[in-house]
Amino acid sequence: MKKTLTAALVVVVIISAVFALSACENEDGEVRIEKLEASVAKNTVYKIGTTFEKSTIAITAVLTDGTKQTVTSPDAIDFDTSGLELKAGKFTKEGTFILVIKYLRLEPVEVEINVVK
Repeated sequence: MKKTLTAALVVVVIISAVFALSACENEDGEVRIEKLEASVAKNTVYKIGTTFEKSTIAITAVLTDGTKQTVTSPDAIDFDTSGLELKAGKFTKEGTFILVIKYLRLEPVEVEINVVK
C-alpha cells in the first residue's frame, strides 16, 4: 500500500512539474521587455521657454508575452535630448525635433517633439 501511494505521489509531482515548465513564456521562464513604445502625452504643448519634462513622454513596455505595461517611473530610461534645442533644460527654438529614448540594449525609440512660440 505504501509503495503504491509513494509511486502515485511521484507521478503527480512529475506531471505537475511538466505542466509548470511548459507554461513558461521563454526558455528560461521569464517574461522580458521586447521593445519600448513612446509618444508625447496627450494634451502636451511644448513652447519656447518651457522646460522639457520626462513626464510629458508616455512610454509603454511591450513584453515578450505580448502584453503591454505603462512605464510609470522612467528613471532608468535614457532620454537623449541632444536633438532638441534646449538651454538649461528649456526649449529655445520653434520647430520639430527628435528625442531619442534608450533602455539597456533595446532598439532606441524616436519621438517627434514639436515646439511652438
